[in-house]
Amino acid sequence: GAKVYRPDGIVPGVEMWDRITDAFKGRPSIPFPWPAMNEKLLGLRLGEIVTFCAGSGVGKSTMCREIAYSLLQMGERVGYVALEESIARTALGFLGLHMNRPLHLDLSDGEPALRRMEALMKGAFDETLGTDRLFL
Repeated sequence: GAKVYRPDGIVPGVEMWDRITDAFKGRPSIPFPWPAMNEKLLGLRLGEIVTFCAGSGVGKSTMCREIAYSLLQMGERVGYVALEESIARTALGFLGLHMNRPLHLDLSDGEPALRRMEALMKGAFDETLGTDRLFL
């Protein structure tokens, strides 16, 4: 009359069918902005973390920002954490992507450049950071 003992977390394989099939329902892959990367990785999937590793200055931050911008343009909500730059620099990077301009370089001469670009930047702001779908 002993009870069957099964420690927490141990699941017999015979009970896995529903878990396996449920995992694929309603979880589409979201494409990267580059076709070649989609061919290799089959896009981004919910519940997975993608890590980019490379030497200093080769474009890891730029690539991550491009992916986040692409998701934003698809209507997704995006949380973006950039550990090696200020939030203002990250925000400027998103505006620059939208405007197709390297704003961090365009604005290097300070206040005069900012005044010249303000109207263009406001439109880019409204369509990126101002959508309430991007969180830094």
